Amino acid sequence: MPFVDSPQVQRGFDLITGFSRDVAKQINDILTAVYWDDQQVNLNNVKLPASGSPTWAAFKGGYALAFGGSADEAISFWAQLSHGYQEGSDLEFHLHYVPEDATPGNVRWKLTYSFASILDVFPTESEVVALIPTPGRADQHTLGEITDAIPGSGKRISSLLCCSLTREASEASDTYNSKDIYLCALDFHIKKDSRGSTREAIK
Repeated sequence: MPFVDSPQVQRGFDLITGFSRDVAKQINDILTAVYWDDQQVNLNNVKLPASGSPTWAAFKGGYALAFGGSADEAISFWAQLSHGYQEGSDLEFHLHYVPEDATPGNVRWKLTYSFASILDVFPTESEVVALIPTPGRADQHTLGEITDAIPGSGKRISSLLCCSLTREASEASDTYNSKDIYLCALDFHIKKDSRGSTREAIK
């Protein structure tokens, strides 16, 4: 009997995986899908400058970084992309925060970053500024997004970002006047196209 006429082929089975063709297609779709994930920044590892920095404030039995509403305050940090990163894709920067109270207003944030892959030179830092409105409800877990995407063209797995984040409370456009913002988490939304890399240093 010719190979193509085998009972497995006649019944619609994939000869490589042994699964039915429908199941094999579903598995392939899962393995090759591109999806979003958080590349988290550990707030416990951020650098606080000697002056002009937020302070750790008690919050709900824990602590959060309180950015004041009277003067500019900043932190700096590093982030490394995982081996699952879809090389060349753009990133989005998010911050998770809680407002001090229910007062409505806009909070002005400035993100600076210098982005380089292994063996590349770190370029002059870029700046992105965003006005993020408070939700008008006290103690709400709120997601703020820096809307300008961070270009990922040419970037590879294990790329590094050297960053700073500043609340520019001295700017007139920051209208959450004299109120604290409790920063709880930071992350980059990245696209992934695999669980990791099959080789240690390259994809």
